[in-house]
Amino acid sequence: MASFIQYFYSLLHEFHSTPMVGHTGVARTLSRLLAHFYWKTIRKDVQDFIAKCSVCQQTMIPTQWPPELLQPIPLPFRCWEDLSLDFIVGLPSYKGFTTILVVVDLFSKEAHFGILPQPSQPWQLLSCSLILSVNIMASLIASFQIAIRFFSANFGENSFVWVALSLSTAYHHQTDGQTEEANKVLQQYLRCFVHHKPSQWGKFLSWAKWNFNTSVNSYTGFTPFEIMFGFPPPTMP
Repeated sequence: MASFIQYFYSLLHEFHSTPMVGHTGVARTLSRLLAHFYWKTIRKDVQDFIAKCSVCQQTMIPTQWPPELLQPIPLPFRCWEDLSLDFIVGLPSYKGFTTILVVVDLFSKEAHFGILPQPSQPWQLLSCSLILSVNIMASLIASFQIAIRFFSANFGENSFVWVALSLSTAYHHQTDGQTEEANKVLQQYLRCFVHHKPSQWGKFLSWAKWNFNTSVNSYTGFTPFEIMFGFPPPTMP
């Protein structure tokens, strides 16, 4: 009996607490488990395990709806045609990098995370975007911070003649909810694994990207990986 309980605990730990899965919530943890295992009380056991997870309790993000009325942007029709960009700034220095560029495809919900120093020149942002392999020219960019980076550097709208910019205000879910949500998920993920040593956040950024893109999105009902490639992601290491 003791060995069974130990196996059961190890199984839940593997599908919830490791860097590959990143302390996700009940729905995403359950979807990963159900791809391989099933038992009668699986939902309750997952709920109890996450409720007792001390790391989740310390790093949990608020999930209430925003108070304002939502006015969503037009729906996208293809992958990486409409995207949004934002920055997470002021991080402890990791090999000279203090900023994360977050790029989200509004159709598949796939996210790319890139590290860069505080971008004071437009070419720094463009170089990072190329590294992120966003190789399709976007017709819409929704962001607040991108306005500061581009326009304050005299890099005006004429430099993006193929792009329709859709500028939003900070923390305004009516236009930039996708990236704001990705930012929250990424920040919670990093807090779970580097809260005791914040300067090591860069080591976990690739794992965070894998975790984000292989987790079921509540809006689409699929993982971004499956929408992009047409088959489910591998869920076992």
